[in-house]
Amino acid sequence: RNNFRQQKELPAVTSAKMATAEPTFMDSSGYIFSKIDAIYLPVARMQLLKVQREEHPTLTGTILIAEEGANIRLSGTPLQVSSFKSLIDETLFPNSTTSIANYKDVPSSSSAPSLPRFLVKIKNHLIKFPVPMGSSPVASHINSSEMKDLLSQGATLLDTRNDYEYKLGKFKGAKTIDDLKTFQELPSKMKDITFPSAPTQKHNHIIMYCTGGIRCEKAQYMDFP
Repeated sequence: RNNFRQQKELPAVTSAKMATAEPTFMDSSGYIFSKIDAIYLPVARMQLLKVQREEHPTLTGTILIAEEGANIRLSGTPLQVSSFKSLIDETLFPNSTTSIANYKDVPSSSSAPSLPRFLVKIKNHLIKFPVPMGSSPVASHINSSEMKDLLSQGATLLDTRNDYEYKLGKFKGAKTIDDLKTFQELPSKMKDITFPSAPTQKHNHIIMYCTGGIRCEKAQYMDFP
């Protein structure tokens, strides 16, 4: 799977008539699947709310935290967003090898925050799925060159999105799941997908994609035909 995500620099804001430039706001999102002790979630939630209230009161966004990790969307100045991502890592994932601060999203910019408030919610799951996650990934992230190489050798491209999404557009040649209304239905509908048999292990690769990557992270643990 390839996210096609890349950080980009925000343009400098200048004005000949103003001594102080108007702040440029950015939206940034990301997720991490990394174990968090359930007993610590309320403490972490209060800590994040406290720092936002006292140090970044104009920062807005939604942070979902669960035993399986965190899913974030933040809107604020670049400095606010960067600082708060580092705080999330320190608060939730002090011993993890993955990092929200290093997550390669593609932020968008605007002249005002795009989200109305700041929320931190404790959830049972970041995204509900009937198949439990394993202790370690069984799939790997690939870049566009690796994707092109595998497809040229017969790999199967699987679209894990809902039917209303892929009807709006999809990668050429991608397999879709008929009448898929929710992500939770995906495992039960996999039996209806025909994967071509291939003479080599490489040709048996399945490349999955969704919208932002979080569904593929969970779908990798399904039983494939």
